[in-house]
Amino acid sequence: MKELFTELDITVLSWPGNSPDLNPIENIWRLVGMKVNRMQPRSERELKEAIIHVWNHDVIPDVIHELIDSMPRRIADVIKAKGDSTKY
Repeated sequence: MKELFTELDITVLSWPGNSPDLNPIENIWRLVGMKVNRMQPRSERELKEAIIHVWNHDVIPDVIHELIDSMPRRIADVIKAKGDSTKY
C-alpha cells in the first residue's frame, strides 16, 4: 500500500487519521450525552425519547456550523502537536 501512496504522490500522516480532535461528531455526542444525562431517563423508552428530543431540539444547525468552522484551527493544532492530544 505504501508503494501505491508513493506512486500517487499521496502524503501519509505519521499518526492515525481517526483523531477525535478532528471529528466534530464527537462534540455533538458529548453535547447529547450531557443533556440526556440531565434529563435523568429511568427506562430504555425514556432514554430513547430523551436522545430523540435532544437531537431534534438542541443539536441545532448553528452548533454544527460552529464545529465545522473550527476545523481549520483544529487541524492546525493537531499538526502543531504532531498528532498528540490537543485542547479539543
